[in-house]
Amino acid sequence: MVQVAENSTNALFLDVYQSIEAQSRVPLGQLFADLLAYMSGKDVDLEERVHSFFDSFFPVAYHHSVNSNQKDFSETFKECLRDAQVEIRPFGDLSEKIASQISRSFEAARTFLEALQLGLEVINTTEHMDFGPECSEAFVRLTYCPQCQGFLQAKPCAGLCLNVVRGCLASVSELDDSWSEYVSALERLTSGMVGIYNIEHVLSTLDTKISETVSYLMANSAEITKRVSVIIAICNRFK
Repeated sequence: MVQVAENSTNALFLDVYQSIEAQSRVPLGQLFADLLAYMSGKDVDLEERVHSFFDSFFPVAYHHSVNSNQKDFSETFKECLRDAQVEIRPFGDLSEKIASQISRSFEAARTFLEALQLGLEVINTTEHMDFGPECSEAFVRLTYCPQCQGFLQAKPCAGLCLNVVRGCLASVSELDDSWSEYVSALERLTSGMVGIYNIEHVLSTLDTKISETVSYLMANSAEITKRVSVIIAICNRFK
């Protein structure tokens, strides 16, 4: 899903924002690399990384919205804009919302994947348990029981199935309560992975949300330029 979202975002920039597509590749590439790293178990502060993306993206989007026909800003001026992004708020509260949604949805998704992996390890452990020769023979006998083979209309095997389960799976049955709690916890977790905190929803709409931040900056370019002018005394000499 991360790779599909990256492809969709790159396609959007190629189609709609051609003038800044090339300059946007590095910050966009880093953003999606951070998302993949987090889902791989790396120690990544996603909320901080999303904010870092918008810090890097601001000079690119600002140049596109106010003077795309002029030459590009100098690196020093871009750095000045990046440092002032929090004060200027060129994307309103959109960037904060995107950072929060990504952080919370990815945290839930990674927890869910880790829980599934834990469950798989438990299943693999119990699947390879040694029940001893007597139980092995009993399990073989069960394969000849019509009831156990699915012929439900056949006469039951005189309690053989139940006796084998009671005698041979007693140790495994001790896992029942803990396993039930584990399954219930997964159900509670998935019930919270809905709406704006559903990772599939967040990723499938990420290209649109990033596009909305550019639209916001363009629609409010006059006001944002006034805010930039507050720091222009510092930045102007580095143009």
